[in-house]
Amino acid sequence: MHAHATCKKLCSSLPFVARKKSIQTLQDAKLFQVGEMYGIYKSLNMQAFYQQLHQMEADGFVKNTLSDMKVIQITEQGRQWYQSWQHRDFIRLLHGIDYDRKERIFSLRLLLLIQTLTNSCMGYMSFIPVVDDEATANWVRNFYLQTKNRQSQVLAQIHNDLLLPLKKLPDEFAAMFVDRLTGYQSYGQSIPQLAEKYGLTYHDVKVLLTAITHFIIHQLHFRQEDFKVLPLLLKHPEKQHTTLTNTANYTYQLYNQGYDLKEIARIRKLKINTIYDHIVEICLSDPTFPIDQFVKQHDQQLIQQAIAQTSPLKLKTIKDKIGDDISYFQIRLVLAKYETV
Repeated sequence: MHAHATCKKLCSSLPFVARKKSIQTLQDAKLFQVGEMYGIYKSLNMQAFYQQLHQMEADGFVKNTLSDMKVIQITEQGRQWYQSWQHRDFIRLLHGIDYDRKERIFSLRLLLLIQTLTNSCMGYMSFIPVVDDEATANWVRNFYLQTKNRQSQVLAQIHNDLLLPLKKLPDEFAAMFVDRLTGYQSYGQSIPQLAEKYGLTYHDVKVLLTAITHFIIHQLHFRQEDFKVLPLLLKHPEKQHTTLTNTANYTYQLYNQGYDLKEIARIRKLKINTIYDHIVEICLSDPTFPIDQFVKQHDQQLIQQAIAQTSPLKLKTIKDKIGDDISYFQIRLVLAKYETV
């Protein structure tokens, strides 16, 4: 197996896979229905991405319809290969737009916590941490002190918690995830080592491990009563909407305190259009967020009618159908509320 199946989906979603979170990429990711890919491979660079595309073209799996790989099409040979790949459904495990921040926190805490507890249970505390991150180290230290008298029990609970989601995955996925873990006198394998062991590329392993972690987090959210310890790894010291950028979260806090948008812009010394961006991001993040105070019901209907008549969806085209009475901000809110779920 190579990176071809991974890149099949990536080739339409690179701007969302690797780019810094912004309201524009957030809305575009949902609009173009690649939200699951959002933020899953932030270290992927353009050079590596295009190398994979050119290799896929050389193998006959895609064809370049414009110069510089700006538009590509999957060939019949590529479709047949993809259909024959036993792990082609791994993309369904991804929830990038929901978990791109949580995944890193959860993974780092899990790796260091398992290493700490397994070594501590053996009375050995001179190990070299596999995670070099101060925030993670502080969290694990606090957790360790709180559970110091029942380490063996906690370790057993972590084992049972991991077993529940891993049993639902293909054996190769579960084995790869476990091989990454570090215990007493046993260091987890690196990405290149895992790639060699499982006959994959570096990129395959990176994305597959992210997909597996997303699946575990998804299970923790929707079956929390079945788990004992792992949900604790998702608790963040800051009480905020983790799918929001920090600046949008601050705007949301002020909004919930009763400030209107102009007041928020004045308090934060930001342009009103920036606050509009934050409100759209909040709407994307929270499906229950009401927009009636910003867009009247009648106007919402007009916007939705214009959207239904517009393909592909472009803000200017929608605006031209509606006229000057409705703003771009209102159109974006309706798109965020109804068209990008």
